[in-house]
Amino acid sequence: MEEQLKAQLDLMQAALDHINQGFSVFDANLTLVAWNRGLWEMLDFPQELARRGTHLEAFLRVNAERGEYGPGDIEGKIQRRLERAKLFEPHYFERIRPNGQVIAVSGTPLPQGGFVTTYSDVTEDRRRQEKLERTVEERTRALQQSEDWLRLVTDNIPALIAYLAPGPVFRFANRRYADWFGHSVASVAGRPAPEVVGEELFKELEPHIAHAFEGNAVSYEYRRKRSDGSTAYMRSTLIPDMTADGRTLGIFRSFPRRHGPEARRSRPGPVAAHGCGRQADRRPRPRFQQPARHPDGQSPEPQPPGTAAGPERARQETLAHAGGDQARLRPDPASSRLQPRQGHRPPRPCPLPR
Repeated sequence: MEEQLKAQLDLMQAALDHINQGFSVFDANLTLVAWNRGLWEMLDFPQELARRGTHLEAFLRVNAERGEYGPGDIEGKIQRRLERAKLFEPHYFERIRPNGQVIAVSGTPLPQGGFVTTYSDVTEDRRRQEKLERTVEERTRALQQSEDWLRLVTDNIPALIAYLAPGPVFRFANRRYADWFGHSVASVAGRPAPEVVGEELFKELEPHIAHAFEGNAVSYEYRRKRSDGSTAYMRSTLIPDMTADGRTLGIFRSFPRRHGPEARRSRPGPVAAHGCGRQADRRPRPRFQQPARHPDGQSPEPQPPGTAAGPERARQETLAHAGGDQARLRPDPASSRLQPRQGHRPPRPCPLPR
C-alpha cells in the first residue's frame, strides 16, 4: 500500500516538474508539503530547502537577505509577511527581482488550511506591454501634433468646415464653423447636430444629411437668421467619408462661402489691358509700314521688283517663285519697321501708383 502511494506521489511530482510555472503547497502550519522543480529554477532557492517540513520563514529569509524585498529591516520584512500568510487569504501581486525579472505570484487558500501558490515569469510579457505602451504614446503624440496642424490650417481657411459621424454627431468643426453657429470649437465636438445648428434648421437639413450618409455627395442652399435679425443665404456641400467596402463612416460638411443680398452686387467690368482703367484697343495693328499717300490722294503705282524694295527683296521674290527648298521670303528690315498710323495718337501710359 505504501509503495503504491509512493508511486502515485512520484508520478504527480514528475507531472508538476514539467509545468512551466513554479508551484508550492504549504500546510496550515506554514510548512512545505509539495513543490516542483520550476520553483527552484525560477527563484534560485538553495537546494537544502527542497524538503518536506521546511518552514515558510526560511524561504522569506533567503529572499530578504539577498535584497529581494528591497532595503530596510530584514526581520521586520519577514515578520510582516508571515503575519499576512497566516490570514490564508487569496492574493496576487507582481514582484520585480533585483535582476529585472518580473514574477507574478498567485496564492489560493486550501479548505483544510494552508495555501497553494503559483509563480509565473512574466518578464517578456511586461516588456512587450511596455514597448506597446511606448508605441501608443508616440503615435498618440504624433496624432495630436497632426490634429493641431490640421486645426491650424482649417481655422485659417476662409470656409466653414465640419465632420459629422453617424447620429449625426459632430466630431470636428473649425473655428469659423463654430463661430457661425454661436459655439466654441470645444463645445461642438461630440454634440448631436440638432443641438449645434438648432432644431428648426436641422429639420430642413436632415434629408440632405441622410442622403449624404447613404454615400451620395450633396449640395444645397438654405437661409438662416443672423443674431442681428438679417437673413444669411448659405451654400453647403456634403461629401461622404467611405471605406473601400462601401461603408459610410461620416460626412464632411463645408460652406464654401456666405452669400446674401450683398453678394448680388454687380461685378466690376473687365479689367483693361496693362492694368489701366480703359478697355484695351483690340483693333488689329499693321505689321508693316503702310504705303505713303501720293500728294494728289492717289496711291502710288506698284513698283516692279528690284526698284522700290531694293535688290535684296527682288532676289528673295525670284527664289520664292522658283520653288527652291531653301527660299524664304524675309521682309526687308527697312520696310518691316512698325510705324504708327497716320493720324493715330499713341496710348497714354498708365500712371505709376503713388
